[in-house]
Amino acid sequence: MDGVTKQAAPIIAGQYPRQAVYAKAMKEFNTARLQHKDADVDVCKLFQNAAEAECGPSPMGGDGQATVVSCWRLLQNMMSSLDGAANAGYFSGAIGKELEERRVGALVQGARRYLEQCHASYINDVISKNVGTARL
Repeated sequence: MDGVTKQAAPIIAGQYPRQAVYAKAMKEFNTARLQHKDADVDVCKLFQNAAEAECGPSPMGGDGQATVVSCWRLLQNMMSSLDGAANAGYFSGAIGKELEERRVGALVQGARRYLEQCHASYINDVISKNVGTARL
């Protein structure tokens, strides 16, 4: 199988450079999974880095590629909020519907934090592009 992976990588990289970035991220994840280190791998961060490598780290963009980066950032924020709540013991003692409500609440907090960051970034961009108007 290792020989197949080594042979396929140059073909993907040569013919499909965009897919090669994602294939590399997937290979990293699968390698960690096979070594039983999948708990240490942040999948959202892996794919966010791949998307940024493909199209640049633009935080707010109108094109589809920048939107993909934004989606991975949103997922990462949501999952980190969920992980943080789990590590803080927020879910302990909760079962059934209460547990589900707490999980959804943690995901919503992560999404809200992401939207607040995007809004602040957007406002700063507008102000920096329209300094004269902002001074009024």
